[in-house]
Amino acid sequence: MSVHFKELTGIDLKQTFIRNLDVKGKRLLDYMTKVCVHKSKKFLHNYARLQRMRGPQSGCSDDVIEMLLLLLSYFDEKEESMFFHVEDTCLAEEVQLEQVPLTPAIIVCGQSCYSSTRYMLSLDRNLTNTNISSFISAMGLMFGSYYCFNIAHRSRGSAPRPAHSLRDTRPELLHVKELVTDSQAAQWK
Repeated sequence: MSVHFKELTGIDLKQTFIRNLDVKGKRLLDYMTKVCVHKSKKFLHNYARLQRMRGPQSGCSDDVIEMLLLLLSYFDEKEESMFFHVEDTCLAEEVQLEQVPLTPAIIVCGQSCYSSTRYMLSLDRNLTNTNISSFISAMGLMFGSYYCFNIAHRSRGSAPRPAHSLRDTRPELLHVKELVTDSQAAQWK
């Protein structure tokens, strides 16, 4: 799928993601761990839970896991909407697909994203990749699948909309705008 994404867009998804993560991801993670933890007790509780799960581990992949799980907490989303956990020795044939979300989901083989060494990707309750070795690769494939899925299944006419018409002011997107604005403002303090 990552090869298909590169053919469609000319972008190497994993390299671009890691490059942007160094700057933007660090800023977002700093904001969430230094500012957001003081704004909400529920967020602080989730942050403490993630720190216990993560333990003393460090590294890019662990930072990405923490950032994504904190984003889910910030937007009050359930982890189950993006992740489905199975035993670490689970084979692809043993995954109970009727319990997996219909939306693209990462199947975590193990107790947590931090301890897992194998992931799978599900689209419409079908396993599309059954042996993904890193969380970053699994995440890139999942988000890339949204892009590829939308290209293949346009909901409107075949003519793309002009860029200026893509601005969206729906209320649910205001939370995202607020997070970006607040994290940028916190960087300058």
